[in-house]
Amino acid sequence: MRLSIRAQVILACLAAMLPLVAGEIYYILDHYRSARVEAVADAREHAQAIASAAAAFMLDLRDRALIVAQEAALAGGKPRRVQPLLERLLRESRTEAYFAFILPEGEIGAAVPRQLVMSGLKFTDRPFFQAVRTGAEWRPIHLTQSPVRGIPVWGVAAAVRSGDRFLGAVTITVPAMAFDQIIPVRMPPASWSLVDGQGQLVYLNSTPEVPWEGRDRSHHDLIRRALKHIPAERRLSNHEVLQHGAAHGC
Repeated sequence: MRLSIRAQVILACLAAMLPLVAGEIYYILDHYRSARVEAVADAREHAQAIASAAAAFMLDLRDRALIVAQEAALAGGKPRRVQPLLERLLRESRTEAYFAFILPEGEIGAAVPRQLVMSGLKFTDRPFFQAVRTGAEWRPIHLTQSPVRGIPVWGVAAAVRSGDRFLGAVTITVPAMAFDQIIPVRMPPASWSLVDGQGQLVYLNSTPEVPWEGRDRSHHDLIRRALKHIPAERRLSNHEVLQHGAAHGC
């Protein structure tokens, strides 16, 4: 079957175009793969930087709590003598925070704001309090609700001891939204988050309203895998930083 001259020209053009089209497709796919790898690497770099900043802030809270715990021990664990220490700590603080001295029985003996003392709260059954009472020097306070304002807070607790005698614990808690100032990274809202060692969402960037019932992220596969590699005793805040671009890219 003889092809017309027009058909022959068309076939010749198609034959000439095929290598160009194939090359263009290869370039697009290669460029997409490279862009994807670059995006994942960039997301991981951001996540590591954010995690480092969160960890540094947590350690700063811990150090401050340990110093005040030592001063509270020198004050004999007497609430009336510890109260001025907490007020001084508030004045020196660069971040909105709550400070409390918890008595050995689990009740609040001194606090800033003072409403905490009158709240009637008892911490006897709280994991952080049980840990410091039974020998730990300090422990994280995982995400909880402030009894004063009802907002999500997290922080640290440090044991107050005189020799082998447990005098109580000093706690410092800060609002979860404090990360707006602590980590002022300019990124799209809800593009990264901080999760504590129990899988609770501490902070979702630039998203002030996250319902309490929606903060449990422990069932998410990415978070389960991250926490799996952290021994229980090392889950400080253990702020696992999840940058959502990285999560989807891995």
